[in-house]
Amino acid sequence: MIDILTFLIFSLDPVLILSALRPACQKQPLWLFSGLLACSAHNDANERRLTPSLTVAIFLSITYLSELAWGIKRFCEDPLQKEALLDCATARKISFHVFPTKKDYEKVPRADKLPRYCRARVVDGVIVMETHKEDFPVNVGAVRDDLIQVFAGEGPLSLACRIDIAKTAAEIDEKLTELEEASGIKMEVEVDYAGLKAAMPKDRVEDLGERLGTFVSSYIASLVWNCARKCKEDEMNKEAFVEICSTKKIKFNIFKTAKEYEKAANYGDSYGRGRVVGGDLVIELNPDNLWANVDYIFDFDKMFAGA
Repeated sequence: MIDILTFLIFSLDPVLILSALRPACQKQPLWLFSGLLACSAHNDANERRLTPSLTVAIFLSITYLSELAWGIKRFCEDPLQKEALLDCATARKISFHVFPTKKDYEKVPRADKLPRYCRARVVDGVIVMETHKEDFPVNVGAVRDDLIQVFAGEGPLSLACRIDIAKTAAEIDEKLTELEEASGIKMEVEVDYAGLKAAMPKDRVEDLGERLGTFVSSYIASLVWNCARKCKEDEMNKEAFVEICSTKKIKFNIFKTAKEYEKAANYGDSYGRGRVVGGDLVIELNPDNLWANVDYIFDFDKMFAGA
């Protein structure tokens, strides 16, 4: 079990744990502790007996820790998730904390989004297994639930968002290759994901904030379909595309207000549009209508009418 977490130091204080859990332990069915009672029975060979505090530590190590270890092992199969865990767990330690009441347990930040019975959290670089007396030891497996949120880390982009960006990178590259085959030039997507999220209205961040990769990929797919199709239809369209997209970059711009979006150009519907600005092919979006009608917002003829 412990070898799964060789990079971590298992730091438990058995005496404190016993003190915190004794009232709860007394209420649990005997079968929960029958194995421990057998382990702590008198050993005639060496005249030694496991102390109650060590017995409790063993119990914790084979239940809460084994569940967490299994979850972390699965979690780290994704290189990006493993990197996030190592970035968060800077102390390289696992600890255990028992809250005296359920109310205390629920007072921590974001408790409403974390498992009810027990959980893992990162506190000052330490992975802390947390529970409370009222639910000890119930649903121990919950300690490994929602590890993406546990190791989300700080900063504008959550781990779930970074995973989404990484997973959609190949889709975007595939679309750019398709555009290159049609136009003859290799375009590059230049997007500041953190800036894109910051530019979104607050009421859209909750549903789009962790899917920025999918968000960007969907607009790129629609833009490429429109431009590639027109380049293949007519050589003059292809020449216009190559001439005007001089920087060979595709960028995003979410306007602060719908009025600013409408003033910037005299074409495009209320959802968004493509526009060439200084040689950049810019996907301009109305903040009031993000991620809507994505397949219909690009008009090649209007984008390149000045060629």
